[in-house]
Amino acid sequence: MPQLSARCDITVVDFSQDNLAIQHLDNDTLPPFLKRDQPDWVQCRWINVNGLSWDVIQALGQYKKLHKLAIEDIMNTRNRTKAEWYVLCNLRPASCDRLAETPGRY
Repeated sequence: MPQLSARCDITVVDFSQDNLAIQHLDNDTLPPFLKRDQPDWVQCRWINVNGLSWDVIQALGQYKKLHKLAIEDIMNTRNRTKAEWYVLCNLRPASCDRLAETPGRY
């Protein structure tokens, strides 16, 4: 098992045409949240993870029954951004670069 560990900022957005609910989670609160039943009104659940940690990847992989190759794509941060369609979800692994301002330049 990989030893990748970092604190993650996780946002779960449940929505339908008439409702919206946003949950802010972390590594510790994600697994119990995923075990709860999704409300009946939810038509789509968007899960955004800022950070890369094996415990979060494992929880999401079990929740959405992701294939091992999909999990490998998540772990490989050098992959291009892409979208893959699965029976239970659409997976979009993407590495995000951060722009930092350098004092005294420009």
